[in-house]
Amino acid sequence: MVDWKVTDDPRYLHEGGIPVVHVWWNTDRKTMTPEVLNRLIDFFKAPGPYHAFIVAGGGHDWRDLPDKEWPKAIERLDAEVPWNVGNTVKDKDGVVHAKTDAWAGDREDLTQHGTLWIPVVYSGFSWNNLQKYPWGKNTIARRKGKFLWEQFHELSQMGGVDTIFLAMFDEVDEGTAILKVTDTPPTQAHFLTFEGMPTDWYMRLVGLGEKMLRDKTPVPPRIPLTPPPKICLSPNTDR
Repeated sequence: MVDWKVTDDPRYLHEGGIPVVHVWWNTDRKTMTPEVLNRLIDFFKAPGPYHAFIVAGGGHDWRDLPDKEWPKAIERLDAEVPWNVGNTVKDKDGVVHAKTDAWAGDREDLTQHGTLWIPVVYSGFSWNNLQKYPWGKNTIARRKGKFLWEQFHELSQMGGVDTIFLAMFDEVDEGTAILKVTDTPPTQAHFLTFEGMPTDWYMRLVGLGEKMLRDKTPVPPRIPLTPPPKICLSPNTDR
């Protein structure tokens, strides 16, 4: 992409005037090791035409991995995205929330090493469609946006957070998508819906949450938006 001048395009993501490269590490895959990650970091940090701002993403438990070469490598990155999708906790009433107790420690550790901490927020999760699981199994309920909004509130409480990784814009197969979807998907599939909320509901929530974090406006614990009333058109209308 550098040789083809793709990274010169202003639409390509840059940080500090240099192009961004995002890689993923996974301790379950033998092809990715701390040694490989260090080699990638060395390559992209080296002066020259391929110098880049290197971001990596991986397990939310990165500080607790048995192989301590992983944290050492991660702390050399320009930015780290601890993958928090699926990391949840239930309250006393059985309601599922995103587990965020590692956020403060992650932020402190990475900041000490000059690495930008980019927390992951997500709207919910399901493998119903991807894995054809029975309904209700392996699903994190969105609760009409409350699950997502709670994470923005938590980040607001921490203060000074203005960069997040949203998972994901269009990941329909894993039930995290925020793009517009229908509440009447094909019946032969296992697609989830937005639980009757407007099709743009999650884009509106993310837009507002982003603005409040950037403006350092306290994010309230409850969603401050009211869904617009649904418009029901007559079957005979030509509109």
